[in-house]
Amino acid sequence: MKAIIWGHPLHSHTHSYIHYGFVRAFRHLGFETHWFDSDSKVDGFDFADSIFLTEGQVDSKIPLRKDCFYVLHNCHGLQYDDLPKVLRLNTLFDKNKQGEALNQYTYYKSNSKLGILAQPWATDLLPEEIDESTTMYDWTRENSIYYVGSYHGHDGTGTIPIIDAFKNRAKQYGLSLVPLGGYTAGSHMIDCQEAASLVKKSFMAPTLQCQWQVDSGYVPCRIFKNISYGHLGITHSSYVSSLFGDLVVYDRDLATLCDKSFEAINERKPIRESMSLVKRDHTYLNRVRTILKVMGLETK
Repeated sequence: MKAIIWGHPLHSHTHSYIHYGFVRAFRHLGFETHWFDSDSKVDGFDFADSIFLTEGQVDSKIPLRKDCFYVLHNCHGLQYDDLPKVLRLNTLFDKNKQGEALNQYTYYKSNSKLGILAQPWATDLLPEEIDESTTMYDWTRENSIYYVGSYHGHDGTGTIPIIDAFKNRAKQYGLSLVPLGGYTAGSHMIDCQEAASLVKKSFMAPTLQCQWQVDSGYVPCRIFKNISYGHLGITHSSYVSSLFGDLVVYDRDLATLCDKSFEAINERKPIRESMSLVKRDHTYLNRVRTILKVMGLETK
C-alpha cells in the first residue's frame, strides 16, 4: 500500500512540517511514500491502493478515487462526498473532544464513513532518535532563547504580546529571547534540523501560544518537539500542562512562568521522564498507527 502526502511543499508553510513528520513515519513503517503538491507532475502515476493524507488549503487538485483511503484535515469541500473511505482528522483541542476516548489525548467518533479522529500533532523525531538519557545539560547552551515559530499579530490570534511578555521577564535573568521562523512562504522558514539545533543550544525552551490557542485548549507540536530535543517542558496552557502533570513547568502568567522555569531549570529527572513519555506516546509513528487502527489497516 502506498502513502500519499498531498500537501504543502517543505518550508512553504508551517503545516509543511506536520506533513514532514507524517512522511517520515509512513516511510519508517515500510509504506511506499510520496509527497506531492498541486504543482507535482503525476500523469501516469498509479494511485491504486493508496492512503491520501491532505490539508484543506492544498487539496484542490488531489486525485479522487473510490478505491483509496483519505485522511482529511480541515477539508471543507464537497469533492469527497461520494468517496466511501474518508477519515476526518482533527487536531486536539480541549473543546473538541467528542466520541470515544482512546486515551487522554485521542478521541474517535464514528459516522457513516470512517469517522472523525482528534489527536495532537507530535515531535518530528522518530522514537529511536530520542535518547532520554541525553538532555540539555549534555551540550553547550547559550544565554539565549531561540524561539522557532511565528512572531506576528497583537490580537488574540497573535503571538507578539505573549512572546514579548516572556522575553521582557527573561531579560531580568540575563537571557535574550530571539524569535525565529515564519508561517508561510516569504517569511523566514527554519529547516527542521536547524530548528532542533537552535532549540538545543537555547538556555530554555518555552512553548508559547497565542491567547486563542490557550483559551481553546489547543495542543501544539512545539511542546513535544522541545521535550524530545532534551529540554524541560514549559507551558502557559493549563490543558497542555494536564497532559504532562508535574513533568512540565506551568503558569498562566508569562512573567511567573519565566520565574518558575528559571527556578526549575536544574531539575533533570522531569526532563528525562517527559522525554520518555514523548518517545513512547507522542511521535508521528503513534499518530499514524492510530490512524491506521481506526481505518482498519493496522500494521505491526
